[in-house]
Amino acid sequence: MIEIVKNTKINFIGKRNIAFIFSGLLLTVGIIAFGMIVTGNANLGIDFVGGAMILGNFEQPVSVNDLRSAFESEGFGSVDIQNVIGDAIAPNSFIIRTIGESDM
Repeated sequence: MIEIVKNTKINFIGKRNIAFIFSGLLLTVGIIAFGMIVTGNANLGIDFVGGAMILGNFEQPVSVNDLRSAFESEGFGSVDIQNVIGDAIAPNSFIIRTIGESDM
């Protein structure tokens, strides 16, 4: 018979109180997390807020301010615009993130 570790004598029954305490702590954290999610106090991130992420490639150079004003005039209040620098394929590229205030 092949033994990876020889002479293992671990007292699992003697360590049961530590396991009970650890399990109780995990259970408590889970109940608190569930309560925060149900009440809406948990920060679940932008994926649950809605919105869209757009990669825009433009033929002519466009400024960030022009893009921002165009989105705001269409009813998008919160827009995050990031210029993609150093892209040889599409030099006038932008990443545009909207937060669900208007459907695209």
